[in-house]
Amino acid sequence: MKAVPALRRLARNTLDVESVQLFGDRLHVRTRAGMGEAVTANLRERIARDGATLAGMRAIPPQLEDVFMALAEAQP
Repeated sequence: MKAVPALRRLARNTLDVESVQLFGDRLHVRTRAGMGEAVTANLRERIARDGATLAGMRAIPPQLEDVFMALAEAQP
């Protein structure tokens, strides 16, 4: 599916996004602390402006896996 890679690039190039992980046909976007709502609004606006539709987007609380990924990404 071409839409997922395009959305992944869009999310990666969004201010306050720390990482974007692909899980099948879904993306897990981790933002800087306290910036989730702003990033969500920004992405919704940019997706709509590009004439695309989004099946859904929701905030989820950080899990242990998110902490692991953040630590793994921080390693040199």
